[in-house]
Amino acid sequence: MKINIQIKWLAFAMIAMSAACTREVVESNGKNPYGDPVLPSIIFAENSVNPAKGYVNDEVLIRGTGFLKHKDKLEVMFNSEKAEIIEATDTSVKVKIPAMGSSGAINVRVGDEFYYGPFFQVFGGLQMDTFFRSQPGANALVTAIIPANDDKYFIAGRFNNYDNANKVGGTNRAARILATGAIDNAWNMAIRPGRRATFTRPFTWKANKNSW
Repeated sequence: MKINIQIKWLAFAMIAMSAACTREVVESNGKNPYGDPVLPSIIFAENSVNPAKGYVNDEVLIRGTGFLKHKDKLEVMFNSEKAEIIEATDTSVKVKIPAMGSSGAINVRVGDEFYYGPFFQVFGGLQMDTFFRSQPGANALVTAIIPANDDKYFIAGRFNNYDNANKVGGTNRAARILATGAIDNAWNMAIRPGRRATFTRPFTWKANKNSW
């Protein structure tokens, strides 16, 4: 009798547990019970920016999706400086680099949403010449630099050695260098200058202006 009572209580407990562990009912129409996923308004394409660098007022094409759909709320910024939008399509937007734009990320804003795009280099009025060698150079002050033909330059000053050059006639206060900053060994001075070397430009009399 005792065994029968225990079996009945065990069966009752199993029924209660199975009732408590019912599965979530999924609608037969196939809809996601959690709702549709929220997709981003703007999606950048791979290698989306063309060109990848440029100057102020240059036009830049940015490829992706969502530009035309959100055109009324769309803002494109170069390192937080707003750019002028020239044209927007389903797959791209064309903008002009703003006057105060600088190197940094291209950001796109749609209302209160921000999307961070690729890095873009904006060239300024001055650029670093990464090909010019600053060492060893002249061993004293250079007072004049004059452009010559074939991307070469004449230099003059108080130096008596340039680039540790060991050449006939030396480099006493005057030399010609290449665009890379290296000395041009093909050029030699016929006469070695004295204490200071300077270059003078030829003057031409302008009769119509009565001046040199």
